[in-house]
Amino acid sequence: MKKHIGLIVTKPPVYSEQFLMDKIQGLIDSGYTVTLFSNAYVPNKTPFKVVYALSPQPKFKVGIKLLYYILLGIINLNKLFRYYNISLKQGNSNKKTFKYLISNYHILISKIDWLHFEFSGLAYNREYVAKAIGCKMSLSIRGYDIAISPLKNDKVHSKVWKFVDKVHSISDDITELAYQNGMPNAITIQKISPAIKPETFPLKGDCGTVKNPIKLISVGRLHWKKGYNYILLALKELKNQNIDFIYSIIGEGKAKEELVYISNMLGIEKQVIFHGEVKHASIAEHLHQSDIFIQFSVQEGFSNAVLEAQSCGLMVIGSDAEGLPENINNGETGWIVGKRDYIALSEQIKNIAKMNSDERKKIGAAASERVSKHFDLTKQNKEFDEFYSE
Repeated sequence: MKKHIGLIVTKPPVYSEQFLMDKIQGLIDSGYTVTLFSNAYVPNKTPFKVVYALSPQPKFKVGIKLLYYILLGIINLNKLFRYYNISLKQGNSNKKTFKYLISNYHILISKIDWLHFEFSGLAYNREYVAKAIGCKMSLSIRGYDIAISPLKNDKVHSKVWKFVDKVHSISDDITELAYQNGMPNAITIQKISPAIKPETFPLKGDCGTVKNPIKLISVGRLHWKKGYNYILLALKELKNQNIDFIYSIIGEGKAKEELVYISNMLGIEKQVIFHGEVKHASIAEHLHQSDIFIQFSVQEGFSNAVLEAQSCGLMVIGSDAEGLPENINNGETGWIVGKRDYIALSEQIKNIAKMNSDERKKIGAAASERVSKHFDLTKQNKEFDEFYSE
């Protein structure tokens, strides 16, 4: 009988987290029972079972839910006491222990075999929950959580490593960052690279063609770590050299206002199109209408969007941030450029435009074939099945 996996998430997966939706569905298809635990209430946004903390739910549900939680708490008193004792032994005060017991109450009263934190930073102040439940604990290291979170809080992983049984990493570079942040060599770590459904992103019919104007595209949330500001600077270089282009950005985020302002200040606002959120099912259509895909991140664990672009046979340019060099075979399935080096990025765009179309077609076909062979979702599902089968 397959096990019950509890996944700790920031919030139920939505538009920009197709990778997480694919993982959950893959586990369910493999026979696992999956429950999501979330502190952020997002009504009617996910087809999966979600258990929310009490506080963020609609007020009319709180009374009924509270009675239900009290009943489950009575049934699971041993787990609650166990958590309390573990926390005290770790040097926490009674006040702090009680505070975190309440915030983790909805997890502690659940019956699961694995407690998995989808981002390692989510385990902060929840380090003892799995031990109190009596289940195994695992976590994923994906990028921001291991590369940036420790810079803001150097204690974010200090206690986690003492209690984790297994770690999932999405790339070798991310694994190395985990070791640099104190992960012991004794912890079992398994690399499972991101994956997609290649059939959803088929090789486009005009693979190898670069139009005039050059059709450039990026897909991803508008966040400083994605390096959009450096892309815009590169595009200004192209405009200064009278190279015509149209740049489409698919995604939403806090950085949109800044990016719109930069586009205007650089005088390229008429050539930069902000499409906002686009349904995942429609992204392939946008990719097929484009020539060059750019992922110029300052920090990036791997990027499913890069896999999708390669699967479609686009000419792909990525930065050398963390896992991107594992995603792209430089010079064979795309190109890697030093992060923040917008001059080099503009030169690479020009070089691609000057290439022989047959050479571009060969690279696009090789990229599509590599994604199909090594980053297929079926392969990832099998690897996650193995991860939790112990």
